[in-house]
Amino acid sequence: MTVRLEIKPEIEASLNAQAAAKGILLDAYPREVIEDLARAQAAPAASLEEFRSTLDTLAEMGKSLPHPVWALLDRTMHALSDAENSPAAAAAQFRSGQP
Repeated sequence: MTVRLEIKPEIEASLNAQAAAKGILLDAYPREVIEDLARAQAAPAASLEEFRSTLDTLAEMGKSLPHPVWALLDRTMHALSDAENSPAAAAAQFRSGQP
């Protein structure tokens, strides 16, 4: 498929810089971005169980981390538990920083 885009000069300059940072030509960069978006859209969302498993793994790995990091993981786990009963309350609690 071929697509033609009219892009403002300042956007083109930004895209050119991003392409150069990735080591690719500007002509290939939009295709790469679109392909990445298509793959991301096609990927299924993780289930709550998969997300919890990942958080449990991170929590185990993080036990040796400084306290602030551990506290953030702990708040996340509490927010997930609370989300099953009241998603809005859990989100507010997490944003407030309260366990």
